[in-house]
Amino acid sequence: MKNGQNNNELKVPSDSKYIPFTQQYYLCVPTCFQMIMYRHNVPLLPAELIGEELGLVIPEKDKKYFWNATVGKQHISGYGTNITKFPPDNFFLKYKLPFSFRKFLSSTFKTKKEFKDLIEKFSKEDLDILMCFDSGTLEKDSSLTWGHVCLIDKIEGEKVRLIDPDFDAPKWRIVDMEDLYNAVIVHGDKKDGGIWIMEYLKK
Repeated sequence: MKNGQNNNELKVPSDSKYIPFTQQYYLCVPTCFQMIMYRHNVPLLPAELIGEELGLVIPEKDKKYFWNATVGKQHISGYGTNITKFPPDNFFLKYKLPFSFRKFLSSTFKTKKEFKDLIEKFSKEDLDILMCFDSGTLEKDSSLTWGHVCLIDKIEGEKVRLIDPDFDAPKWRIVDMEDLYNAVIVHGDKKDGGIWIMEYLKK
């Protein structure tokens, strides 16, 4: 699977599960939720609203980019959302959204093979898979000290195609399974590093 591979000279992958959305600062998780909602024809909610329901906290310096976001001390995982203190299932219930949420933290899998097997299992079940990982580890850049969340779009061998909501990243990107595994392990349980599953509850 090559980056940019396409059929009939399409400029985007012809087999993608998602229409990529681009995030605002600190809103990678809500933006991934929006992409999943869009995939399942569930009416969208603003990313800032989803963020607030998931415990969004931003620094004072970036308040100008938001309508009325909560300014405060960052979570252990950094600024942004906190799904440990603000479980997504509570958000889904409040807004009557047809989803359930599960997370498999980094301690769940002891090896890269276990990690890969779990992702492949969920992919075959056509579930929506989010990855929470350490940015600096995946990018091999120690200056990136924060976590990030992307969607898994496709797996082929030891390569993973991610949908990346970051405004400073390609929307479809290919990464090595081992690099993704290492980035998840480094982020760790305390920062919610792991595989997140958002399951659509079909009516």
